[in-house]
Amino acid sequence: MNGRAIVEKMFSIIDEREFDRLNEVFHFEVIYQRPGYQEIEGLSDLIHFYKNVRIITCGLHTIKEVISDGATIVCKGYFQGKSGKGEMLETRFSDYYQLKDGKISRRETYFFQPHI
Repeated sequence: MNGRAIVEKMFSIIDEREFDRLNEVFHFEVIYQRPGYQEIEGLSDLIHFYKNVRIITCGLHTIKEVISDGATIVCKGYFQGKSGKGEMLETRFSDYYQLKDGKISRRETYFFQPHI
């Protein structure tokens, strides 16, 4: 799978809230850094984050650009959704990924507003 396909599949899984499928794109030793949250280590903690910690209850990621050299991916896009309190959320974002064994082993997210 190329870099864009991995990112598209990841966001599809997240936007469809099929968090038990995250193992299809994330390495079991994944590390995820996201503003406003403690570093997430390991696939089980990542799934827990998406199911129980993340304030977003629904939304859609729109990918604007993906650059990949095979082992590293950079993505920028736009997110629109709702929080658990019903607040509308909108932001641009950038992500940095590293791959291991064809899956995302590191993800760093950067938002253009306070954490969401």
